[in-house]
Amino acid sequence: MHWIKRIVDEILARNDLKIVIHTGKTPSGPIHIGAEREQFICSAIQR
Repeated sequence: MHWIKRIVDEILARNDLKIVIHTGKTPSGPIHIGAEREQFICSAIQR
């Protein structure tokens, strides 16, 4: 995902000592692939 790499590059360019990746997602109702999007994006950024 090229846009993930751009986001990661921007984050790393800040030279912060600590980087926190946070999502406020709390599922309500059945969990489906669309509801898990935030977790997938945070995981991709972390890697």
